[in-house]
Formats: sequence, C-alpha cells, structure tokens
Amino acid sequence: MGIKIEKETIKAIILIAALCAVVYANTFRNNFAFDDNKFIIKNLEIRKFSNIPSFFTEDVDGLYRPMRTILYSINYTIWGLNPFGYHLNSLIFHILNTILVFLISNQITKKKGISLIASLLFATHPLHTERVTNMTAGFDQLGIFLFLLALYFYINFSLKQTNKFFYYSLASFVLALLSSEEAATLPLIILLYDISFNKTNKELFKKNAKIYASFFILLLLYIVLRFFILGIGARVENYLQGSAYITFVAMTKVFAEYILILFMPINLTLSRTISLAKASILEPTVISSILILLAVLAVTIKSYKKSSIVFFSVFWFFITLLPVSNIIPLHTIMAERYLYLPSVGFCIFIAFLIDKLYGLNIKEVSRKRIKIITTAIVILILLFYSYSTIKRNLEWRDDITLWSKTIETSPLSSFAHDNLGFAYSQKGMADLAIKEFNRAIELDPNNYQAYTNLGTIYAQKGLYDLAIEQFKKSIEISPNFANSHNYLALAYKNKGMLDLAINEFNKAIELDPNAYKAHSNLGVVYAENRDYDLAVKELKKAIEINFNYDEAHYNLGIVYSYLEEYDLAKKEFEIASQLDPANKDHLNTIERLKNAK
Repeated sequence: MGIKIEKETIKAIILIAALCAVVYANTFRNNFAFDDNKFIIKNLEIRKFSNIPSFFTEDVDGLYRPMRTILYSINYTIWGLNPFGYHLNSLIFHILNTILVFLISNQITKKKGISLIASLLFATHPLHTERVTNMTAGFDQLGIFLFLLALYFYINFSLKQTNKFFYYSLASFVLALLSSEEAATLPLIILLYDISFNKTNKELFKKNAKIYASFFILLLLYIVLRFFILGIGARVENYLQGSAYITFVAMTKVFAEYILILFMPINLTLSRTISLAKASILEPTVISSILILLAVLAVTIKSYKKSSIVFFSVFWFFITLLPVSNIIPLHTIMAERYLYLPSVGFCIFIAFLIDKLYGLNIKEVSRKRIKIITTAIVILILLFYSYSTIKRNLEWRDDITLWSKTIETSPLSSFAHDNLGFAYSQKGMADLAIKEFNRAIELDPNNYQAYTNLGTIYAQKGLYDLAIEQFKKSIEISPNFANSHNYLALAYKNKGMLDLAINEFNKAIELDPNAYKAHSNLGVVYAENRDYDLAVKELKKAIEINFNYDEAHYNLGIVYSYLEEYDLAKKEFEIASQLDPANKDHLNTIERLKNAK
C-alpha cells in the first residue's frame, strides 16, 4: 500500500502484541457470559451464510451492524460454540487496534516515545476489559478497527498527498459505518486532525473542502439508509424518564465520571448507575460536573496555539463520545465499554504529559534522576493497569461470578440483581434466583424482565397462579415483550386453560415471528386439542426457524405418532436424539405410544 515500516516500528508492534496477549491470556478460561447468550449462543441467524443478505436489510435487536454480524457468522462457522475462538477474535482485534493507536499517534506526534507509551497504556487500560474480555463486545472492535484504519489512511493521504490513501480511507469508513455507529464521528475527527496539525495552512482547508464533503456525504447516505429507507431507528423510543432534559442533565454527570474513571480505573463494574432523583441543572453534582467539563474545555481551547497534541487528544475524547451521549436514546446511559475509542485521546494525552516530564530541566534535580523517575512512573502505571486488567478478566469467568461481583460494586442496580437471578435460575438454584428477582423489582418496580423471570421460577415450582400474576405485571409494564406472553401462555396451558394459552402464544408470535419456542408450544396445545393439522404446521414452523431445537422435533414426532405416520415420527425422533444425545429415550417413544393405543 506504499507504507514503509521501520525496524523500530516492527519492534514496537511486537512489544504491543506481546503485552496485549499477556494481560488478556487468562480470558481464554472464561465461558460465555452476559449478552453472549443473546448474540452468540441463541443467535440463529449467524449460523448460515445464506442469511448474509438479510444482515444488510434488517436490524439485530435494534442495531444495524451488518459487517459485525458477518464476522459473527465467520466465527460461528469456524468455532461453533467454542469460547476459545471468540476470545481469540477479541484479542486479535484489540492487538490490531492498539497497533493502529501506535501508528496514528506516531504520525501526529512525530515522537516514537509518546506513541509507544500511548499504545501501551491503551493495550493495558482496565476499562477495556468490557470490550475485550466480553466476547460479544469484542465484535464491536471491528468497527473501531476500521475507524482507526480510515483515519490512518487519511493522515497518510494528508502527509503524502497520494490519492490511493484517500480512497482507502473512504472504503474503510463505509465498512466502519456498517460495523458500528461509533464510526459516525470520523468526519469530525478528520477535521479535528487538520485543525490541530495544519492550523497555519489555510489553503489546505480550501483545497480539502471536497475531501471533507466526501466523508460527510457518506455519513449522510448511511443515515438516510438506516433511518429512512430501512426504518431502523433508536434501540429505545424514549429518553430517561421520558425527558430529554433529564437525560442531558444526567449526561453531564456521566461525562465527568468518565474522566474520573479514566484517571482512576478502580471499582470497575458492568452496571454503572447515575442518580436521577434530582435531575436538575441546579443539583450540586450537576453544577460541579458542568464546571469540570467547562474547565477542561477552556484549558484545552487555550492550549490550541501552544500544544496541538493536547487540543487534539482532549477533543478526540469528547467527539468520539457523541454516539453514546444519548442524543439518540440508548438502553444504557453509561457503560465502561463506551470509553474504548474515546480513551485513545486520553492515552495520547497522558503519554504527552509523561514525555514533558521526561524532558524537564530542573536545576535542583539532575536530568538522569528525572529520567529514572519518569521511567519508574510509566512502569508503575503499566503494572497497575496490567494487574487490574488481569484481575478484572477473572470476574468474567461466568454469569454467576460476573453478576455477583457487579452487585458488590453496584448494589443498587436492578439490572445486576435481575441478571444474577437469571444466572442462578439457569443453574437450578431457584430460591437464590427468587431472592434476586424480588430485589431487582424492589429497586426498580418497572423492571418487566425481572417480573417475567420471577414468574418463570414460580411456574417451574408449579405455582402457576403466582406465575401468572408476575407475567401479567410484566405485560402491563411492557406489552410488546414477547417472552412474557409466551410464558404466560405456558402457565395457562399447565392449568388446562388452553384457549387462553392459544391466545397468548399467538400474541407472542405476532410480536416476534421468529419466536420458535412459542410456535412449538402452540403446536403442542393444538395437539392436545386434537387439531393435528395446526399442530404440525406450528411445529414445522418452529423447526424452520431453528432446526436445532430438539424439543420441536420430538413434539412433531409425537404428533406424527398420533396420526399413525410412524416413519415420519421415527425420523423426527432420530433428529431429536442426534440434537440431544443426553436423552437416549427418544427412539423408544414410538413403541410406548403404540402400546398405549
């Protein structure tokens, strides 16, 4: 591509890759956790390459990231459900991103010392565990890699005025937009780069007007495609408490806290909570947050003429936070994973300060001593970061470990208690699960998922009236949550209220046509009503959506047995046995049904 790499750069890249591998080596022992269940284990769409065209026309849980979904498919094809491959994917992209941080910072600072320190800080910063250790979030690194690659190409274009780098940058930007919404800030970052490092070259800005326009036009086309042609909007419809004012007031506290945890990455947690009880611009914590942010911006603007690096790195932080600033409402108001890309600016800023300290000339202190002190500071920071990251990785071992630790750091998080309860329920620890679900509801009476999860536990215990009560509360809060209707239908079925069950199963399917369990359950109810044609139809639909759902094959086999189509029944039982080898009794079902008749 016309980019020469020096020997010193190769050595730096090897060091970066080695350090990344060391601090994340213990992640390979971790199992799937958190949203891996939704986006990897239960994501049926990624299991067939034939689904790839639909990735470009449909959303996945409100997200439009077709390139990321293709990467899921590639990983699933290679690794199946082996966690090793997904951890390897995360680590590889983190290494690539860190290398790009080195290359970009080297180009803008012209100092390998600053760029190496910045990249090593980025490689080891504990905040990045939520993007690297979490397998699902690791796929988001694809978009960040393409974002950084596009910027790297643009800087090369700016320095060498070689058109091919401009085209490489445009192509990378398009792919980045199709991988992660975070890429939307690239045109602003490109402007920031030129404003910071080409500020005296007014002719350049005039010359580059068409260049800037190219990036903004691509961004506009992406927005039109996603929001207007495909109709894929925000993941949630409303701002916090239904108020944009409350949301933006809360975001001032979020931004201030982001700065704090970048400098002091301690007590890291998956569920950060921001108090909204007094979400007013006159609240003391809001006022202090605004003052901190204004002070940072004022100092940064004042430094424009004196230090381009400070100006660039601080504004990088604020600009790259824009996609996660709840301008467009998000599920989560604050998350450590949101700092992965903004932290690039932080790492360059800290590396710049360290370089300044290294070059100090103080009469009372020898130059040698200053260099020793500065080197010691860098080593201590990297050791602290590395230790904290390795320790944090262990907390992602499995769901119970993760959510137990999250509750330690965020005891008032309804979300965390609900997820710990679900983790307990998956392990058959019903009493502990009930305790956590009730605590989740106590902390947030509108947590409809906690009501659904609590109802599911009651149903497993045979307490169907209590279960129905919880499912109805969940539906009252969130009428469009398909799972609540499915589980309510199951409770009705188990009470023999088949008409009500059919009604609720149909509602679940209407809300989520791919709800294969609802189709299968509805097929069973139809069979119990002796509506065998409808039963076969629903069970076949469940299998069409998820061929690997052994229960649908088994139930279809039973229906075929009732219809005395024993060859078809045998085929379905054989498939069920192959999909669930633990259940060796599937093949004996036909004989039992014949004898029963």
